[in-house]
Amino acid sequence: MSVFSSYTNRLQDGRVALAAAAGTASLLYLISNARLRANYPKILKAPAKIHDPPYPADIFPNGVDLQTPYGVIRYYEFGPEDGKKLLFVHGISTPSPAWSLIAPHLIKAGYRILCFDLFGRGYSDSPQVTHDAALFVSQITLLLAHLPHWDKFDLCGMSLGGPIAAHFAHYYPNRVDRLVLLCPAGGTPNKDLRPAVKLIRSHLLPNFILRRLLRFVPLLPTPPKGSLAWWQAQYHPGYRFSFTSSLQDGPIFNAHEVHRAVVAKFGSRLRVIWGDKDDVVPMNTAKYFGQIDLAVIPDAGHFIVLTHPEATAQHTLDFLGAGK
Repeated sequence: MSVFSSYTNRLQDGRVALAAAAGTASLLYLISNARLRANYPKILKAPAKIHDPPYPADIFPNGVDLQTPYGVIRYYEFGPEDGKKLLFVHGISTPSPAWSLIAPHLIKAGYRILCFDLFGRGYSDSPQVTHDAALFVSQITLLLAHLPHWDKFDLCGMSLGGPIAAHFAHYYPNRVDRLVLLCPAGGTPNKDLRPAVKLIRSHLLPNFILRRLLRFVPLLPTPPKGSLAWWQAQYHPGYRFSFTSSLQDGPIFNAHEVHRAVVAKFGSRLRVIWGDKDDVVPMNTAKYFGQIDLAVIPDAGHFIVLTHPEATAQHTLDFLGAGK
């Protein structure tokens, strides 16, 4: 072999090694950037606003779209400016319009109300991240950081909003004066769940598969056409993801320890209001909460804010008014 041939072969070998190294470096760069990009959540935007049922964007005064790292949060602040403050947290499928029938009673009683759409519901965006208690508590803190005059307030959570409110009160007890839970979810431990729900919570089914299978698991009544839940499923690109992620990871179940801690901490400053015919979150799950002040609405199901707004508002005001 000539010196020139030997040099040529070494040069070719070097080019091959250099190309291999460059390929490896490029692959590592792409992986690194993919991981970096994964730290920034993909956000599915909320639907365009409408002015018709089931969710007219002007259903309450002073609607605002708050820009956050997790996407837009839609919120409303209304009622007497000098009134006692009350923050509402809605359920898994019922955004701000859920409060439309009880809000007038509370405003008449002098309350300043703040309500918002959870991520992936109503006119709030859907970050494609785990929808757990940490995300929802973070959403409330992002909202309150934007509204520093909401330094202390009464807090009311409905259904999934119950354990979300309880988690917030657990971590920020000095911000919450009194706490009202309406048909609150979260009491049932994972070990006591039905097999189908245990499967959902196990993460054996990825979110995209669960979204397709969920219609066969009747956790909630099938939403009628034209309802809020139906509208979100039809028009909100991120609603199904947010809904199923909340089922898998949210405090809709297995929040009993936080519930019990909050009940012990707040004592007489906490009231639970329940419909005795609730078949979505049965009233017997109250046994997981500890000793609670329980107000019962006879012959009422889960959606008491819509079916029994006067009774719900009266129980709420009887409790909140007692602390004034």
